[in-house]
Amino acid sequence: MARLQARLALLLCLFLATLTVHTAQAAPGDENWDTRFSLPGVIGNVTATAVYGGDLIVAGEFIAVGGQAIVNIARWDGTQWTAMGDLASGGVEALVEWNGALYAGGWFTGGIAAWDGTAWNTVGGGVDDTVEALAVWNSQLAVCGYFSDVDGNFAGNIALWDGSAWDTLDEGMDGEVAAVASYGGDLYACGTFELAGFAYAPNLARWDGGGWSGVGGGLSDEFGDIYNVYAETLAAYGGDLYIGGYFMQAGSLPVDGLVRWNGSSFDVPGSPPVAEETVALGFYGADLVATDVWGGIQRWNGAFWSTLGFCNGAVTGMTDWGGGLVVGGYFNTVESVPAAGLAVYDGSWAALVAGQGALGTVDVIGDWDGTPIAGGRFGKIGDVSGVVAAWDGSAWQPLGSGIAAGIGVNVQAVASFEGDLIVGGAFSTAGGVPANKIARWDGTQWSAMGAGSQATVSGLLSLGGALYANGYWGGEQTLGRWNGSDFDPLGTGVQGGVQILYSLGSYQGDPVMGGQFTSVDGVSANNIARWDGSAWQPLGAGTSYTVNAIHEMNGLLYVGGGFLEAGGQPASRIAVWDGTNWSPLGDGVNNVVRGITSVGSDLYVTGDFTQAGGQPAAYVAVWDGSAWSALGSGLDARGNAAYALANDVWVGGEFQLAGTAGSARVGLWHPADTAVPPLEAGASTLTLRPAWPNPFAGSTSFGFSLSTPATVSVDVYDVRGAHVRSLDRGRLDAGPHRVSWDGRDAKGQRAPAGVYFVAVRDGQGSAGQRVVLVR
Repeated sequence: MARLQARLALLLCLFLATLTVHTAQAAPGDENWDTRFSLPGVIGNVTATAVYGGDLIVAGEFIAVGGQAIVNIARWDGTQWTAMGDLASGGVEALVEWNGALYAGGWFTGGIAAWDGTAWNTVGGGVDDTVEALAVWNSQLAVCGYFSDVDGNFAGNIALWDGSAWDTLDEGMDGEVAAVASYGGDLYACGTFELAGFAYAPNLARWDGGGWSGVGGGLSDEFGDIYNVYAETLAAYGGDLYIGGYFMQAGSLPVDGLVRWNGSSFDVPGSPPVAEETVALGFYGADLVATDVWGGIQRWNGAFWSTLGFCNGAVTGMTDWGGGLVVGGYFNTVESVPAAGLAVYDGSWAALVAGQGALGTVDVIGDWDGTPIAGGRFGKIGDVSGVVAAWDGSAWQPLGSGIAAGIGVNVQAVASFEGDLIVGGAFSTAGGVPANKIARWDGTQWSAMGAGSQATVSGLLSLGGALYANGYWGGEQTLGRWNGSDFDPLGTGVQGGVQILYSLGSYQGDPVMGGQFTSVDGVSANNIARWDGSAWQPLGAGTSYTVNAIHEMNGLLYVGGGFLEAGGQPASRIAVWDGTNWSPLGDGVNNVVRGITSVGSDLYVTGDFTQAGGQPAAYVAVWDGSAWSALGSGLDARGNAAYALANDVWVGGEFQLAGTAGSARVGLWHPADTAVPPLEAGASTLTLRPAWPNPFAGSTSFGFSLSTPATVSVDVYDVRGAHVRSLDRGRLDAGPHRVSWDGRDAKGQRAPAGVYFVAVRDGQGSAGQRVVLVR
């Protein structure tokens, strides 16, 4: 049974301890990316929260909050987010205020740091590994986690700091210490250990100022085995100490991951609804709050339990702030409210951070009589559920009840026609009305368009009073034209290749469709063809591979895709047709082009590429007629669509950052009045972006960037330093790259749940990323 491992914070052996995670650096032009399209929360996860100086502090492993590129720790004063120095070398696990200062613990360099108002300073020489929890006891700072050294002295995963020196508490425990708390004048610690000092104390121990002792026989599974369980959270409440984690017995008392200690014996507090594993304990007003591995958030008033809600992951930290309960963790929604990693409860749930990003991939952006429309495979965008939404200038709005998300459901194309919005893709209903892959929205209600298509509608075009659609019409995979009641196929279907249509555009008043085929209606046409009103015409020799995007600008037709030749001439993934001949756009780009649009005489493209014109350009670039330029530092993952409206450029895709702005799957570029500087090679650095999703059950991926070509190795290690798998080795071009891990080892076997480390090396430097695999 899958159990959350997010509280495990184990670092690798010495050579991995030197790895540094570099965050994305701002580039000229990044200020042109809109900051409103982050997730409603953080991009990443929150593991710790605290109140300091009256402000809310949130920390964890994230790359953006509130649309700003703030890494791992941020401060909220009720009106705006601000960064708090640099803890980007690793995640933050714990926060506490002590003696008027804010302290942070985690797996960043030094493991423990104090905030002086302007910067973080390592405390007492730091620890050699990870700090997981902090607490104040007897006017000292208790520090615990997974480490063996504090300032050069041996320490068994726990120590006390008095402001000037460390006390290692009889050399601590023989295993990880996950939490500490002050109770009854003593210091309690829990985790995954057998011995505390020289005392037998399975997973729960007490320090009385002179030595360690066990507590009530400790914690175990239902068979008394102390090694298959762990405790991970402590809280003193109502005169008792509450212990949470994954265990089935406290002493000899049967429990289910939550127990109460009164100083002499264990008991179960009421009938707790917490299921299997308690992840975190905290306070809201005068009550105790417990969260579990299944997303439950439960409230205990000392006599009765009540449920505050459920999230679709787990809450790992919480704080009572501003009259509400602020929770952080690994989740995207709480009680169906979009809230990525951060939410607040004050009688009802809400996102603490506004954000208009998408929870899922954006595949198309278009407009409906000037109103931007986004479609794709997302479950929500902003506050709107479903796979299509309209932008009102400040937020996404639903189109009636829309098109509900589901397995295989998507929107791939949009167009305005006769004052209505036409939507195409793969779906069977729209607004509750049966509609076979194409539907019409008149501003009030949805309706079907004839019998619909037998295959995904991948392109729509309103041209000269007619509506055209890529699909499967009358038994033919081809372009269809709307006759007022249904779609008529324009000739017989495409043949050759995989016989699929990817794109639709126009040239000189005629429809042009692209895809992967070698003929249409019996006419030889390589991957692109033009309908002249009565027959299909080839565009010269066409292209050597797929055409994924088509755009007309200033009397020329621009096409992008996966090809390396156009008209028999070299043209790397993008080319222009002048009515007679094909020509390349400089050196083109180094991977598939999926979207093309224009503003004035500038051509904007997006796709899978990481270079344009031979220089770094992360998934989006602009061509000014003679040279390629980057759009700031670009995107952190592939773009699927580009669309210009009101002189701005919308981009949709799979990314989470646009420039340094948090921008979840949808981005908006506001072109500057001055031209973007042409691309130039940068200094040699290795830049690593956080893994997503993390934790993960199936697969996770992360991006890294090279400013110069390099031979790169990407390897996975377990917490013992053992090599698990090589993900990538070889020579890579400058620019961004992306690597995925499916959770399997070098033999193809499923790796066990736990913490792993991904190491990226380019021969000159290295960077590391911790990932958590759950089963």
